[in-house]
Amino acid sequence: MKKNNFAVQAGVYVIGNALQRALAYLALPIYAHVMAPDEYGRYAVFVSAMSIINLLVDFGLSKAAARHYVDHERHQGRLRHFLEQLQVQRLLTTLVVGAIIALVTIPTWKPLTAGAMHWWPFLPLLLLIGATDSFLLIVVLIHRMRQQPLSFVALKLGQALGQLIFGLVAVTLFHTGAGGAATGTALGSTVIAIGAFVLYRVRLVPKDAPQSDVSALQLWRENVSYGAPLVFYDLAFWLRTQADPFILVRFVGLTAVGVYQLGYVAGMIMGLVVVSIDLAYAPMYYRWKQSVPDADKMHKAATATLALGLGAVAVWGVALARPTLLAVFGPHRALAADVAPCLILAHYVYSHYLSNSRPLFFTKQVLPLTIFSIAVSATCVAATCLLVPRFGAMAAAWMNVVTFSLLTTGGTLISRRVAPQSTSAVGVQIAVTAVIALMVFLDREIGTSGGVLGIVGRVAVAAVLSAIALVLALKPLRRLKLWTSRSAQPQPVTA
Repeated sequence: MKKNNFAVQAGVYVIGNALQRALAYLALPIYAHVMAPDEYGRYAVFVSAMSIINLLVDFGLSKAAARHYVDHERHQGRLRHFLEQLQVQRLLTTLVVGAIIALVTIPTWKPLTAGAMHWWPFLPLLLLIGATDSFLLIVVLIHRMRQQPLSFVALKLGQALGQLIFGLVAVTLFHTGAGGAATGTALGSTVIAIGAFVLYRVRLVPKDAPQSDVSALQLWRENVSYGAPLVFYDLAFWLRTQADPFILVRFVGLTAVGVYQLGYVAGMIMGLVVVSIDLAYAPMYYRWKQSVPDADKMHKAATATLALGLGAVAVWGVALARPTLLAVFGPHRALAADVAPCLILAHYVYSHYLSNSRPLFFTKQVLPLTIFSIAVSATCVAATCLLVPRFGAMAAAWMNVVTFSLLTTGGTLISRRVAPQSTSAVGVQIAVTAVIALMVFLDREIGTSGGVLGIVGRVAVAAVLSAIALVLALKPLRRLKLWTSRSAQPQPVTA
């Protein structure tokens, strides 16, 4: 596979992530059917807790590894030294951070979960998942930086498949509820992490003797100084994407949390497409910035292409989310159908945030963005806590849209101030977002089968809007391909 073929790589990431998400979706109706509604809500809280424990245990080390990999990849001896030290860093940070989490969380567990679940066995399972997933994430991201999407996808699918198999066995055969699903997730993560460790030592670490003019202590400083601030950046991301179950369980109960989460996960289909595109784009952008004179022009053309291309996907998602969810889960779970379109819009806006803040990650100037992200996310979480008791669960869904919109606006301004040479297609982003937002506002009026337009009307609207977006995307795409063809892409030396 050509390493500069963005379309092919992005396609592999999209398909792979879609399959990974499909495995998660396969479990949803089974869990929802086998578990009592409060057990399913309890599992939703566990999944939310799992995401924050994972990012805390990771301590930003995976992002530091991905960013610094390109600095060492051309010299096999230096790369081996870097990867061996990274393994030691991963072990020590996992032990230290895990111990701190346990000491802090056990006495505060009950108020944090509003008494929805006991810390045993859920907290030990969360720490085990955090430890295994944190190492797997490093292996996954190194494959991403090596521009090997097939290996990246295979690891992610293996993790999802392991968690699915163990979880379903525990829930369906032994009727163990949320505890069984949590145990299955932990077992699946452990099995794939063992395989990832073998792969790391056999394939990723070069055979050359370790050589480096950089000491182990210097590598510690580089990775920690880059990664540790990103813990707060990731924490802000958790607040704006995963805190909803903790808020809703206090005000609307476990049953409503479970239904809300069905719509939330459905809306995150847009999120997985956005992340898949970014997985392919980020390594290419970093290498453009290192050696291509037209890197900033290429970035602007890329943001326009992505805004229009992802917009074509989003309009289909908004048009079909409601009738699909109602057909699968029934009218008694209509809240899920209300939530999904909002989350599709929110994750589309998130794509602008990723694109427009990318220069800050290359220049390692993420502190202003981190501070801004935490401030906005914390403020919006507080607003959600105030709005949900009065307006219900949909207030949380709409606050996702508000949060991402504020973050994108501020992130764009910060990026242009800190890295003024970089530009993005803001006008295109705003225009397409406005169209998708209008569709979300009109979603209930359009109806499903017997409404104003019905299914046929929804398909027609989505087809027309997506066709317009794709036609408009051709111009920036041609410019991007022209600049790419003129530039000699640097090829990394792999182990």
